[in-house]
Amino acid sequence: MKQFFCLFLFLSISYLSYGKGCSGSYFISGQAYASDIALLKNMEIVCLFGTDSTRIQTDSNGHYELEIPWTNACPSEENRKQYREENKRLNPEFIYLLWNGQEIRLRNNWTKLADCFQGEKEQRTWKKDLYF
Repeated sequence: MKQFFCLFLFLSISYLSYGKGCSGSYFISGQAYASDIALLKNMEIVCLFGTDSTRIQTDSNGHYELEIPWTNACPSEENRKQYREENKRLNPEFIYLLWNGQEIRLRNNWTKLADCFQGEKEQRTWKKDLYF
């Protein structure tokens, strides 16, 4: 009886933990360039992501790094369509980067880089050079 109870408890906990959503972040990093292929050294770039905006600073080598938050909806008691719609609502499709009147639109790669059991930062980083 004790073994049965332990097995039931283990399976219940596994099932309940599966039904919960999760959240985290991934990174986009690389070099930023102006239209004349000059590095954007020590420049500020504005990032628009859904209703949030943030400013990132390039370093003296034109390198930037941007952290993008993501949230995976809880799949319990929802059909697949509702689950996909909730994930779309929680994770905007595009990231907009603005500098000197120029705009770059990047697709949000959260589905490829998101993992509820997050690994090392390098595994969650998308290398992307920006050309304004």
